[in-house]
Amino acid sequence: MLRLTSAGLLLRGLIKAQSADPGFDTHHLFLVRASFGDDRAKAVSRSRLLDDALKAVPEIDSVASGMCPMLNTWTPPIIVKDAGALQGELHDRTLASYASDTYFATLGITLISGRGFTPLEAAIGAHVSIISQSTARHFWPGEDPLGKHFQLDEKFDGKLSDYEVIGVTGDVRFSNLTRIDPMHIYLATNAADLNPTLNQCQS
Repeated sequence: MLRLTSAGLLLRGLIKAQSADPGFDTHHLFLVRASFGDDRAKAVSRSRLLDDALKAVPEIDSVASGMCPMLNTWTPPIIVKDAGALQGELHDRTLASYASDTYFATLGITLISGRGFTPLEAAIGAHVSIISQSTARHFWPGEDPLGKHFQLDEKFDGKLSDYEVIGVTGDVRFSNLTRIDPMHIYLATNAADLNPTLNQCQS
């Protein structure tokens, strides 16, 4: 009886996961994973060569670099000062991932307000960020999050980096199909910093 009950619960969870809208395209994407070595300059050059080679393939509509759903995220500490109605300084943890300028269009993630990353911001890893709707509601309920700032401890070493919010996306199920990410921030890619492994998503 225990086995039958467990099997039923697993089947119910599988059906629920398959019917859930993840917030990104799941049918027309291909993942390419590449290692470009430890030399930063060579890594950037090789990444661009791979991008150009993929874009030259007629069957590929777009190419993006960054972290792919269900494979890559991390949860750095985040600090928001004067967080809207919450007041004061709010410490929390958030899901975070890297995204290039073409990332959201390639994955089919809806940009609700603001703008995406520019090619230059993606190339240099500029300190601007795009956040999910849930993140905006959590930190700035009832307010426009565009232009707001937060600090991130990216390497878990106590050194904080300041970021400005430039865009808001729809919510996604990036790390778990059973639930929408409670919070998710996207940072501009930097090919050198993404090594040794860089994920390329193709549509």
